Amino acid sequence: MQRSSNEGLSEWCLIESNPCIFNDMLSRMGAKHLSVEDVYDLEFFDDYIYNRDVVSVEHVLSIELYKTEKEKEKEREEREEQKEQNAADGSTGGGAPPKREMYRNTAETDEKYYRLIRNENSIFGIIFLFNIGKSYKRNKFVEHSVPENLFFAKQVIPNACATQAILSIVLNIGVELNEEIKNIKSFSNNFDSSMKGLTLSNCNFLRNIHNTYKPPIYIEKENLHDEKGKNSDSFHFVSYIQFGGSVYMLDGLQEGPVLIGQTGGADGRRSWVDLAREHIKKEIDEICGVSGGSGDSGGLGGSSGGRGGSGGGDGRFNILIVVKDKEYLLKEFYKIHRILYKRLFTKLRSLGVKEELLLDPVHDKINDQLSEEISAEMNGQVSGQANGQANGQANGQANVQANGQVIEEKFNYANIPTVEELPDNIGELLTTFHKSQFEINYLQALLQEQKQLKRSSKKELAFKYFNFYPFVMSSLKLMAKHKFLKEAYQKQKQKRRRAIA
Repeated sequence: MQRSSNEGLSEWCLIESNPCIFNDMLSRMGAKHLSVEDVYDLEFFDDYIYNRDVVSVEHVLSIELYKTEKEKEKEREEREEQKEQNAADGSTGGGAPPKREMYRNTAETDEKYYRLIRNENSIFGIIFLFNIGKSYKRNKFVEHSVPENLFFAKQVIPNACATQAILSIVLNIGVELNEEIKNIKSFSNNFDSSMKGLTLSNCNFLRNIHNTYKPPIYIEKENLHDEKGKNSDSFHFVSYIQFGGSVYMLDGLQEGPVLIGQTGGADGRRSWVDLAREHIKKEIDEICGVSGGSGDSGGLGGSSGGRGGSGGGDGRFNILIVVKDKEYLLKEFYKIHRILYKRLFTKLRSLGVKEELLLDPVHDKINDQLSEEISAEMNGQVSGQANGQANGQANGQANVQANGQVIEEKFNYANIPTVEELPDNIGELLTTFHKSQFEINYLQALLQEQKQLKRSSKKELAFKYFNFYPFVMSSLKLMAKHKFLKEAYQKQKQKRRRAIA
């Protein structure tokens, strides 16, 4: 991507390839329940490639074990071997189907939720950043039947590729967006790719979001009018998405969406993430001249660094993924366990178990601000307003211990056992009840961790783009006025000398 001399269009700033920036951009665009994460090596995608089943209530409640593609393949082979063995022995090999028992599989809790979160259905797009060199090809687009409703816009103004990369994902996956963003798509629906690009570039709403991430400049280090002083680096963002069974690279410098492959090829259904990863590795080998599996993908775009790679290419690149927000997913899992917990509580009370026998120190951990917040979110209420006691009603409308009612009608979670479907054995119910408590407490810990990560990300964003120059200059002037500056300078100078020595 090269800088243009055209002054007719307002400038768009360079943007660093940083998840905190893209997360904030998604928030400003109104995209809910999405987040952006760094990818540090191409093996990172293995979990998303091999965990391909849609997550169900049975998986969350451990009625069924969530299995990877490799585990399912191994099971198929074992079944075939068992069939052959049964045929040789003259037995049918039949048996009763396994009992639907909650929390019965032996998977570790952390491994279980790791798989439920990192699966193919929770990844929506991949963003690849690289430094354009002489080897970059602008003729990758090959004529093919492009779906009419696939949104693709050519980049017609410098530095807009970061915003166009994230838009290329969110406008093609059907998520809820701000009215301004939805209007852009509907307004440009019948435009060609060049006109769509021009529409995006002239959108003040998008440009204002984009230029929010322009870092403050305290001292100009180079003369921008001096051609020799200009930085020759030119980083570019592209996106990878799945659309209608096909995998596309959406690169605004190409003539159209580049078709990477089909998920339903001759070798069976392939993961679109696997196809995208394979193409990214080829791009890294060709453009960057480095191997794609060594963990070199952690560099941030826009940074300056030495050249590398066996072919004399540039080894600076970065990969980001747009995924379903982990906090959102964990809350969904939490709600499922809360509903089951309430039904278990109701069943036990209906069988005559005293309420005080169901309360223990572990359960007390549920009674915290996070639980109130989620309860309020579940019921569409303001946090902290509900404060009911569990009343043991057999109709399933009991509260969950002093933390607000769980109104089940607001949720469409199929396959959670009803009060009537739960067993009548008190010992079995108590075992399941305490396991449910454990899952709830475990998820609360994960949710707290995600909240802390988001707070850290917001803090990083605030510090990265806050202009400290007025504060620094005012502080120096006040120190000089009160004759503290020279003394402070000498102390720091001596401290630096001692550190070097």
